[in-house]
Amino acid sequence: MPVIYLPGIGKSDLRNLSQADPKIAPLMEYQYNGALWLNRNGKEWTVNAFLQNKEEGLGLDVATDHITKDAGIKALPSLLEDHKLTYPAYVDADFLYQLLFKNEEQSILEWLCKGGEYLKEMSADKQHVFTSICQKKYGFVPVEKNVVSIAEMLGMKKSNEWEKIWDHYCLTPQRYPKIEELLEKAKPESSGEGLFAIPQDTWPQINREAEGQLMQALHEMAGLNFDQASSKIKDLEKEHAKRRSWVWALKGTANLALALNHLAKLCELIEQKSTTFLTC
Repeated sequence: MPVIYLPGIGKSDLRNLSQADPKIAPLMEYQYNGALWLNRNGKEWTVNAFLQNKEEGLGLDVATDHITKDAGIKALPSLLEDHKLTYPAYVDADFLYQLLFKNEEQSILEWLCKGGEYLKEMSADKQHVFTSICQKKYGFVPVEKNVVSIAEMLGMKKSNEWEKIWDHYCLTPQRYPKIEELLEKAKPESSGEGLFAIPQDTWPQINREAEGQLMQALHEMAGLNFDQASSKIKDLEKEHAKRRSWVWALKGTANLALALNHLAKLCELIEQKSTTFLTC
């Protein structure tokens, strides 16, 4: 059974056949051959009305603000196509926008990497929704000239929402090759102190500097006896172990920190063997 959806067309527009809009004239006979799906009160359905209606609709508690109404129209295809969709107790613009961008974190990372080219792939409505999400939840306007300052928000983990984006990046950093380059440019000059200290794990420069310091420390161990070297390695392990959980280890730029773990374990084994030998 064909279903014809005419957004912006009311039943009054279908009454006068002789003066019908040429765009809809070929469809007007279907009001006689078929049936108009109207609300019980005779009015046309709106998206919000269908979501709220308890008799013929979904009976949901829906926000009535303009943004939610607009989001409902833009998200309508997703509402109709996803038969397993679970609705929250209160439907608002945020929920409806999520239907269009089910993975906001991925979308923002892709925009950071592709800029305007990423937006061109979207319809005008979807671009509008993406911009609204960026402004409302993440505090920025997706304009390419501001991309470095926006990358700084990512590196600083400005909010819980930005932390989620960072965590998503850490899962598959190879998928977003430009992020590292942007972070190189975006790092604040001052590292700050205490509550104002910048995150250590997000900046490739900090990892690179730490890797260089570790290399220097290992070079300086030449000529030390085992006890001295073992003690030094333990200290270095305490300092650099955290870097193995940073995204840069996954990207292959924290190899000395990875190797240090094996050196520390080797020292432990040698100490255990020495202790056993002395005991015997």
